[in-house]
Amino acid sequence: MPIHNPKLSQTITRLNIPLLMGAVFAASMGTGVFTFTLPLMNLDEKAGGMWLGSGFAGYFLAKLLIAPLSGSYADTHGSSKPLLISCGLAFLLPLLYLLHPSIETLYAIQFILGLCAGTVRTVSMAAIGASLDGNKLSSRFAVLSAVMNSSFLLGPLLGGLLYIDKDYLPVLGTMSAFMGLAFIIFTLCAKHLPT
Repeated sequence: MPIHNPKLSQTITRLNIPLLMGAVFAASMGTGVFTFTLPLMNLDEKAGGMWLGSGFAGYFLAKLLIAPLSGSYADTHGSSKPLLISCGLAFLLPLLYLLHPSIETLYAIQFILGLCAGTVRTVSMAAIGASLDGNKLSSRFAVLSAVMNSSFLLGPLLGGLLYIDKDYLPVLGTMSAFMGLAFIIFTLCAKHLPT
């Protein structure tokens, strides 16, 4: 596949690049709400530092492992399927906690969320990179980076507000809502993503 397809770029850049970035923002907000509120719950449950350390290590290990795999899959099969699968899976993750409410379940969710976050980050960057020419690429990547970083600022703030009553269900519900929103937006622009 050629790196740049001018006809595809015209279709994608009008509306789909902002939609794609909106979906990435929603998915990153979902991740930020959950992941950075988990230490507060860890403190309240008086779980050991080993839980907290292994939870964050597992999250970043999952991102590290999935990035090359999801990028390779997107190169050969297209961007839409991994984006939809990862956000759809993340949307359903709170069901695990409802079935088995424990700290172990929350850390399992954290690991799976790392897989989802790593996929969204890698594949969305690949989709934008394959869709734009060189003179727009740097500015779009800068905007995408700003979108992700702003969500990692706002997500923990929102998570802290949601956890103010020391109940983790609002955090899980909000994470699921953001991931569901990301899934819907990715679905809207899926047919125009590079294949």
